[in-house]
Amino acid sequence: MAFAPPAVRDSFSYNGELYVDVGNLNRHKRASVAEITQVLRPDLTKSKKNAPVKDPVGHWYEAQLIHYGLPPSKDKARAKMRLLENLNNAHLNVPPSIISLESDLKKEFAAAERKIKAQHKAAIAVTQSTSAKEAQTKKRKESDVNVTDFESTTVKKEPAVKKEPAVKKEPAVKKEPAVKKEPTIKKSNRTTPAVPSLGLINGIYDITCPAIEREWDYDGFTLILTLESPSVWGQYDLGMFSGLLLIPERPYSASNQELPFSWRGRDNGEGEMSFGDDCRGGITFLGDGRIEGWINVYGDCPFEGQRRLGPGAPVRSARSMYDEWDMYNSDEYERERVGRWH
Repeated sequence: MAFAPPAVRDSFSYNGELYVDVGNLNRHKRASVAEITQVLRPDLTKSKKNAPVKDPVGHWYEAQLIHYGLPPSKDKARAKMRLLENLNNAHLNVPPSIISLESDLKKEFAAAERKIKAQHKAAIAVTQSTSAKEAQTKKRKESDVNVTDFESTTVKKEPAVKKEPAVKKEPAVKKEPAVKKEPTIKKSNRTTPAVPSLGLINGIYDITCPAIEREWDYDGFTLILTLESPSVWGQYDLGMFSGLLLIPERPYSASNQELPFSWRGRDNGEGEMSFGDDCRGGITFLGDGRIEGWINVYGDCPFEGQRRLGPGAPVRSARSMYDEWDMYNSDEYERERVGRWH
């Protein structure tokens, strides 16, 4: 059991093992190359008896990137691909700087642990000494008490005073039962608020996304939506991140119900594409052209939007977005990856 608090430096902490904090109180220790291989390449594990490993959460992958000195990403799909790429190329090694940092934190934690254990041991010794003295003093006081000094004496009771006979009360007159009044119904002056209409779906939406705006000082984000019943296609431009999204079920009225969507796109800083089941988000059509939702291009990024005034004709065709959607695939990703390394 550790007594000392963890030794901390930057996002790393040590309390017997090295952890990295990726935000929102999410901390993860470093997984070994064998453990990462079992997660990302179970086909390479020697023992066939190993049960399938459950896919870890997105911030676990982000933490492993930091542990191994690789550029971190809050996008789970991108983080997985980056780890897999380095694993396949035998580049998954802990850099010397992190090994040195771990050694320093380990020494710092061990010194603090020794100091606190010494203080704890000294405190226990003082407590035991004080308890022994108190017990000895109590025993001495009890021996000084002379039991013979306490003689029992009989106290003569005073004669009881005879009570006066109680005066008999007159019988109470029974009251007539009160007539229960009918409750009055209070009239309400409130009026039921009007439910906003859904409005047009096709068009350009001006988007605000505080998480990305704070991180990269971008603004002027947009989202283009095109209705192709029963689905809705979209093209998002969030500065550092851009791509397409697909809402399988279109809304038919304004509501607070969130509609899930999937997305495929790029990190415009590195040019790396993302696609797959981990690329998710949600959107709510609040009515009168207002929307809100989230997209996990950089963690779960909340956003809000308002449709620009304009006609209801599509700004971009659903067919063109469908064709572009198919270009985000594993073959294209591998071709681009080889191009980056050569």
